[in-house]
Amino acid sequence: CGSATYYRCTNNTGAAPSCADIDECATANGGCGSATYVTCTNNTGGPPTCTDIDECATNNGGCGSAAYITCTDNAGAAPTCTDIDECAINNGGCGAAAAWDCVNNHAAAHTCADRDECALGGDGCADGATCLNSRGSYACSCLAGTWGATCASACPQGHCSGTVTCDQATGEVIACDGCAADWSGPTCTTYDRRSCLGLRQAGVAASGLQTIDPDGPDGPLPSSSVWCDMSTDGGGYTFYKVKDVGDVARNAVEAEATCASRGMHLFVPRTAAHLASAWTVTQGTGLGPDASASYLTIMAIYPRVKGNKCLSMPLHSGNTSCGWRARDDGNYWVSPNGHSEPNGDNDLTASMGYSFNSTTGLVSSWNDIVSPGYTSIRFLCDVGDKPGAPESCLDYRQLGHTTSGTYTIDTDANGAIAATSVYCDLTTDGGGYTYLKVLSGTSDFAPAAEAFCATLGMQLFIPRTPAHLASAWLVAKSATFGPDASANYLYILGIYPRANAATCVNQPLASGNPSCGWKASDDGSFWVTNRTDRAEPNGDNTTTGSMYYSFNTDGSVYVWNDITAGYSSTRYMCDVGDHDVMPASCDGWRELGFVTSGSYPIDPDGDTGPIAPFTAYCDMTWDGGGWTLIRSTLATDCTGAEGAVTAAAAGYLPLAEMQALAWRASQVHIRTTGQAATRSATSTADTLAIRNLRSGRILNLGLATSTGASPTTAGWSGPMVPASTWHGCAVSGAWPEIWWACNNGAGLHLTGSCTWTNGAAEPMQVYVR
Repeated sequence: CGSATYYRCTNNTGAAPSCADIDECATANGGCGSATYVTCTNNTGGPPTCTDIDECATNNGGCGSAAYITCTDNAGAAPTCTDIDECAINNGGCGAAAAWDCVNNHAAAHTCADRDECALGGDGCADGATCLNSRGSYACSCLAGTWGATCASACPQGHCSGTVTCDQATGEVIACDGCAADWSGPTCTTYDRRSCLGLRQAGVAASGLQTIDPDGPDGPLPSSSVWCDMSTDGGGYTFYKVKDVGDVARNAVEAEATCASRGMHLFVPRTAAHLASAWTVTQGTGLGPDASASYLTIMAIYPRVKGNKCLSMPLHSGNTSCGWRARDDGNYWVSPNGHSEPNGDNDLTASMGYSFNSTTGLVSSWNDIVSPGYTSIRFLCDVGDKPGAPESCLDYRQLGHTTSGTYTIDTDANGAIAATSVYCDLTTDGGGYTYLKVLSGTSDFAPAAEAFCATLGMQLFIPRTPAHLASAWLVAKSATFGPDASANYLYILGIYPRANAATCVNQPLASGNPSCGWKASDDGSFWVTNRTDRAEPNGDNTTTGSMYYSFNTDGSVYVWNDITAGYSSTRYMCDVGDHDVMPASCDGWRELGFVTSGSYPIDPDGDTGPIAPFTAYCDMTWDGGGWTLIRSTLATDCTGAEGAVTAAAAGYLPLAEMQALAWRASQVHIRTTGQAATRSATSTADTLAIRNLRSGRILNLGLATSTGASPTTAGWSGPMVPASTWHGCAVSGAWPEIWWACNNGAGLHLTGSCTWTNGAAEPMQVYVR
């Protein structure tokens, strides 16, 4: 049989023995060791084969997930389970080790924990700056007067006299607390002494000698002592008398060069009053080298085409049949009377010669000759920045006038329309409202009234605000200005239905009310009443008919009604319509008396800023109203498009517009599902929330503690604040991403990728005030 070690021999009587292989593996696993770790394989007639079991090949040897544990097989023994330290390579993918702590977890995924640089003191923010921790980073929020990533740079002082506020990213000046002498504007960049007009706009009201420097104090041109007329045509005319040192007669081209050396131009008379003022200046002995009418011998008025004539007709820019022009193609005025000159013997740069009546100071004659034209050893220079007579009361206000009363305006600036005496309200809503009371010989419907006002360069009166209507009522009831005193000057107004049969029943009759189908004739702002107790206009109207309006003795509107043909009146009021209010924010509209939530035009950085006016949605009811919507989301769209924002769609304001509003605001209000009363939070004034928005960063509800374990909601109030819990969740990202609170169960954690934490997505709106 072979070796008795491997075979068992069984004797068979009278026959050959039986040989049976011995299965060594049946006993003690064939001596291979523990069957748990070694497999014994029986071999016929030979020793068994012992094969190590690779426990790691199945289910990672029971060590756990192969992603976190390495299984090492040991011959004849249990495997070794070794935890994988994910943090050992590339900081576990968490990010820079300076910003993130990678925490290795046994047999589980590693944890990336934000390093709170602010709490650890490694932020580098300058003294006084606030460190704002964020996930994987941090930012410094600067105090006014500083800028830069760490707020270590001082804002450029420029010509600001007080604290300067500048953009934290670029250092560009945004606002100044005050300006140095001779400088003005929101950032103190307007040099007042560039001309007499600049001084007039800065508030200098008395005519007299002034020093001006048209190219500014840092420019190469010298300053000049000039005469400033601060009353004619609203004031602001500059006169500089030049007498050639060698008594050399200069032509117009040479005179222009002399004026240009001082940042000025050869004189152009803009209006009859301007020319009369210039005559007075030429006669003054203390107003320049000497007194002589020859300072007006040549002027910067030239033919449009060589050989042009202007025979026997008025010589001014309002006469379109006259082929002559001012140097700058602006207004000019010489005489309303015709003359036998200019007869065509002229050149494009040749000035005529002008003679004056020494008694009246009026031009008595003028004549053209070929190049170089007339010459004179004396001439006048002016800056040329005042175009002529004010075209409206708003122009007077912009010139610095603040006393309401009767003024003369020229709505088409020396055009065919004659100058008109009007009443200027120079205080209400910043001043600049124009009123002209008309007593017609017939009872005019609105189209006829509009047509008459148009002949004066005006339109039928439109009340822009409650204060404007109150001012108009006082003017209408005053016997001091206009034909008589009567509230019927406001019987018809330039307010019409947007479409036939438009209604505005039992609701405020004002622009901004989306449910009211009426509009101003110029589609601008209008306000009649906030009352909601009158069922008019009820739709019996057409688009050209005015309602009638009657008033209480206190000037408030008492009754208004529409009819198909509209109402007519023998009395009505015209205005220029150029003073349409444009508040900086919804809060401004609320202060003007508008109480209906809706869309309103705003201009956060004013007329001089680079941001164009735009339409914003205003909440005029919650907590006193005046809230401007800057961000809106939907449950299905948390991003939306950049541009105009409404509460019914996802969207966000452009960064520059949002920041401009944030700089004017002090509070932030957040609500979800449109529920201000039950699902909202409102910040107190000037917390980090508004400061973040001013810096172009995202919004945060509060700040986590240094351990990230406890919430702080200081500076916030509202029903949603107690629901907020913080678990190391900090702010991150840039506009228009919004983070409010993490893990609050209400779905108020939003980023541009529509990520919500511990809650269903809810529509959200963010307002500032």
